[in-house]
Amino acid sequence: MALRHLVIGTALAALTLVQPSARADGTRAPVGLIETVRIQPEAIDIRAKVDTGAENSSVDTRDWETFERDGASWIRFTLRLDNGGRRTLERPLHRMAEIHRAGSTQNRPVVLMTLCVGAVAREVEVNLSERPRLTYRMLLGASFLNGAYVVDVSQSDLTRPTCGEAAK
Repeated sequence: MALRHLVIGTALAALTLVQPSARADGTRAPVGLIETVRIQPEAIDIRAKVDTGAENSSVDTRDWETFERDGASWIRFTLRLDNGGRRTLERPLHRMAEIHRAGSTQNRPVVLMTLCVGAVAREVEVNLSERPRLTYRMLLGASFLNGAYVVDVSQSDLTRPTCGEAAK
């Protein structure tokens, strides 16, 4: 029995080592509970709460509408920014997700967005959600963090986006 646990533990450790890293030396960069995320290519900076329990990221949106462009489904949505402002974006509609929470089900649009944290930019699925009562306009999910970062929930602001052009 102990040998079986050793073999399984060794296999899991080996799987962990082959994950892509955010640093050239093979280590993972730390992020805190709250970090600034840059949405590319618009260079919009938004404060985000890191949520390792969420597979994908989500962002606070308003007034979304779908439309057709060149035979494909697109979505136009308005981001609520940290400074109280708003910004309208358009993206191809990647899919609709069925979200199960507290005994209810919601259908949310999902788009692909390039997010930047520190020096790492990744295109990930982001679901569009109304988050009016929450402090942070974005949740940064595990699909962005996987293999590149370790999370230290006792810290915040361990990174600042350095990808692309300056924030607008």
